[in-house]
Amino acid sequence: ASRGERRIAFLFTGQGSQSVGMGRDLYRIESVFRECFDRCAEEFGRLRPEAPDLRKLVIEDAGDGLIDQTGYTQPALYALEASLATLWRNWGVEPDVVLGHSVGEYAAAYIAGVFSLEDGMKLIAERGRLMQSLPEGGAMAAVSAAAGNVEEALRGHGDVCVGAYNGADTVISGARKEVDAVVERFQAVGVRCRRLVTSHAFHSARMEPMLEEFRRFAGGVSYRAPTKHMISNVSGDIVGEDRVLDAEYWTSHIREPVQFAR
Repeated sequence: ASRGERRIAFLFTGQGSQSVGMGRDLYRIESVFRECFDRCAEEFGRLRPEAPDLRKLVIEDAGDGLIDQTGYTQPALYALEASLATLWRNWGVEPDVVLGHSVGEYAAAYIAGVFSLEDGMKLIAERGRLMQSLPEGGAMAAVSAAAGNVEEALRGHGDVCVGAYNGADTVISGARKEVDAVVERFQAVGVRCRRLVTSHAFHSARMEPMLEEFRRFAGGVSYRAPTKHMISNVSGDIVGEDRVLDAEYWTSHIREPVQFAR
């Protein structure tokens, strides 16, 4: 990176990538990583005093599977990704561009200077808590078909929509019964489908009951225009230098499909 003129992008992954023990060795041997993770864990503990310590849940595997519950998954990924990016930057690897996939956009926004580390944890902890409180019964699946073909197949299915435009795969999200029906239709003609292990149907209408409460909460956070090139999940475009990604943006981010392919 230091020898050439190649530009560097940091991509922050989304939900489903979590695993028990992620970052364990870095937490043990890298003080920069540990200090950032500790700040995240302490803020999460202040926000959710009834919850297990994030360090025990992630690093020590003392959470009895809680890391896979969205109320804990999202803060855990934010803490891991923010700490990892902070470590890379401490080593002198500075991104020119940042982007995230769904939940990953929160860590990208922190690195781009949109909000502070603690404010990012406030947002992601509340996002995860509200999602966890929604009724279960939603499902998601990745369909290895062009987006146009998937959109056509969704006609007549009112409670399922495209949750993410990923390129090779198009993710559908909604009521489990309807997601299963669409998956079976594609599998019948030989299209590869993969059901995602999720407790809820993210980026679908099933998120709407939490939106107003999240909007009010997010209105209490301070936001700034990004100091780095940041690519938006909602639009697929680079965020303008004078645009502030405010509470309205992060609320729409929950409901709108991820425009990753764009």
